[in-house]
Amino acid sequence: MSIYARTFKEAQNYMSPIMMLVIFPLILPMLPGVKLDWVWASVPITNVSLAIKEIFKGTIDISMLGVIFVSTTIMAGLLLALCNWWFQREQVLFRN
Repeated sequence: MSIYARTFKEAQNYMSPIMMLVIFPLILPMLPGVKLDWVWASVPITNVSLAIKEIFKGTIDISMLGVIFVSTTIMAGLLLALCNWWFQREQVLFRN
């Protein structure tokens, strides 16, 4: 979203709603009863927060860390490919 901004202030305004979308999945693991399992280990943002919680408690399962690493790597690769495709568009490169 920030590539469409002309100034820093405009870019910050565009990024604020996106940051809110990232913060809510980070708050979800703090709710009571949410534990790290195979389903939550595959959710990209929430899984890291749950893993940190489990590491601090000392009850982390190493296989879950592998699933977290794989799902986070896949998400990062997909987002990197999306950014690569997006920045190669002429609308982004030659805008007025």
